[in-house]
Amino acid sequence: MTAFADRHAGVQHFEHLFVSGHLPPHLAAVSDPFRDLAEAMLQHLTVDGPELTTGLRKLWEAKNSFVAHAVLTQPAEEQDRMDG
Repeated sequence: MTAFADRHAGVQHFEHLFVSGHLPPHLAAVSDPFRDLAEAMLQHLTVDGPELTTGLRKLWEAKNSFVAHAVLTQPAEEQDRMDG
């Protein structure tokens, strides 16, 4: 059972957005700490509400920004390998 289980639907919505199994390992390494932090916050903040949902959304947005940065700044030879 995850920290998202038995939460409000607005909170549960974010669970699949923090999954990184579809990412290559170097991007999953960037993404996974955000999932861990989201789960830790849900364990500490046990009452659902709009600010919790906002926090999860902003954490998800930050994760996306860091993953995008990792994609955009990877060395050219890694990009060639991925395209090829």
